[in-house]
Amino acid sequence: MLGLAKRLRARAESVFLRHQPEQHRDLVAAASLIEQFADLAAEVLSSAAVIDGLSRLLDVMGGA
Repeated sequence: MLGLAKRLRARAESVFLRHQPEQHRDLVAAASLIEQFADLAAEVLSSAAVIDGLSRLLDVMGGA
């Protein structure tokens, strides 16, 4: 996903879009949204791993 965001941002900054401000803004916005989504997905996966680790620890300890 981050590769796609990087390509969109590069395309937005290209010489060809200097005279197309609307398309430039759209591509920059799309790249930012993709980056934010990738960050959010990473956070969710991290949280899931922590929760899974805690539940396994509780099982080992005989808890919930």
